[in-house]
Amino acid sequence: MPNARAEPDEVLVRRFRHGDRDAFAELVRRWEQPVLRIAHRITGDLVEAEEVRQTVFLRLLESPSILRSPESFPTWIRRCAANASITTVRRRRRQARMAVWLTRVGWRVLPNEPAVVAAEADERERLACALAQLGPHDRAMLALRFEEGLTLKELADTLGKPASSVKSQLYRATQRLRRLLVDKHGDD
Repeated sequence: MPNARAEPDEVLVRRFRHGDRDAFAELVRRWEQPVLRIAHRITGDLVEAEEVRQTVFLRLLESPSILRSPESFPTWIRRCAANASITTVRRRRRQARMAVWLTRVGWRVLPNEPAVVAAEADERERLACALAQLGPHDRAMLALRFEEGLTLKELADTLGKPASSVKSQLYRATQRLRRLLVDKHGDD
């Protein structure tokens, strides 16, 4: 924590937003351990927590204006750390599901095995191609539901539609995506 003579975070953020790299370095020095602790508690993995910490500070470095209210820096950086950590955990779970799926189809799964890495890249490419064939509304709905993890209620609120409509639209978008993936896979 800063000592009595240290500048408040708000002042450092303002200085940084005006190009003062020393102010950024001081913010990193002050906040790197709290960000790491938050990330470690959420991810449960020190390596992932360190990656989250780098992501948070890199995001701030690349876009200093991302923080609209310098006085809310402590809240912002904690929220950023929490959100980035949650995203990391979700990514890990998706990778675990992919490993389970690969095992079901007969692949022997070892972490970072070239075949697994290649299969994951192929799946990502197939998914990206299939998504590109969908309309923007379907892509938005699928991204919000499955990538951002919104519940049906949150999705309905975000889209400004009744939950029953969103549920049926999501079902149809998912079915269209499945057909595209099956058709694409059948062509290979």
